[in-house]
Amino acid sequence: DLQQMCSLFNKFGYLRIASGMGNFDSAENDYQRGIALSGEIGNLSIKEVLLSNLGVCFTNKGDYRQALATLNACLAMGESYPTHWRYLVSRHHLGAFWMQMGNLDESYAELAHACEQLSAQGNRHFEVKARCDLGLFYHLAGENYCAQEELAHGLTLIEGHGDLRFEALVSTRLGYVLEAIGQLDDAGQMYAHGNDLHRQMEQEYYALNALAGSARVAGLQGDDAAALAHVEMIWETIAGQEMDATIETARTLRTCYTIFEARGDSRADAVLAMAWEQLQRRVSTIDDPEHVERFWQIEDHGFFLEVATRND
Repeated sequence: DLQQMCSLFNKFGYLRIASGMGNFDSAENDYQRGIALSGEIGNLSIKEVLLSNLGVCFTNKGDYRQALATLNACLAMGESYPTHWRYLVSRHHLGAFWMQMGNLDESYAELAHACEQLSAQGNRHFEVKARCDLGLFYHLAGENYCAQEELAHGLTLIEGHGDLRFEALVSTRLGYVLEAIGQLDDAGQMYAHGNDLHRQMEQEYYALNALAGSARVAGLQGDDAAALAHVEMIWETIAGQEMDATIETARTLRTCYTIFEARGDSRADAVLAMAWEQLQRRVSTIDDPEHVERFWQIEDHGFFLEVATRND
């Protein structure tokens, strides 16, 4: 059953990305095998799905050149049916791609369109995913009350069908927003919930983004011992490991660096080296100088740019 084999290659690739444990080369290999096989049997529908998810793989890996080429190839396949749910999902993926690059205007156009159309179709499963990224967009754009409204709406939608993966992710991102507007107790509760759910699903690396939030909240509330314990656990897990090359990973590394550096802990240098290597690798795949500038305008990216080049 070659069609089922294509689907299995897709699921293997998706599993690696959804678990948040890196291993991007293996995920890419799974997707590419599925794409090749779908081409052999002439199944364009599954090929479109594989291309869309491969675009996500490249985005999370931080290879924006390949991500854009892959997502554009996918969208070209579906442009004759612009209201089809699968095409809208790929539009969402393109919006998330632009957001990770720091191109927020382009990101908003894609994310808002996907949310609106998926909502109109009653496709709550993929609407939640798109709204989760739209909420993060608002937060990055400094519109935290819009972000809070969007993410809270996402949690309401999840209650209707259940999806622990996105309940965990939305909870963590709602923590970012509540932290930013000074509601620290509520932020702490969201981070704890996100952390618990991610660990329940064995998404250990995604759980660390929530744990980093708990560290920041602890520090802001004067509990330096708890803040340090949290970042020590994070660093013990990720030091030297392959991580998602995303804004949220940069924020988690920034949290570790800031807390270590404030204590004169030598681990701060190792964190900085890891973050700077990842950011340089990501930005090297952006060809437009204007887009490079926008990349560094993301606060957590710009923080490491300033620290890494302070003495240059």
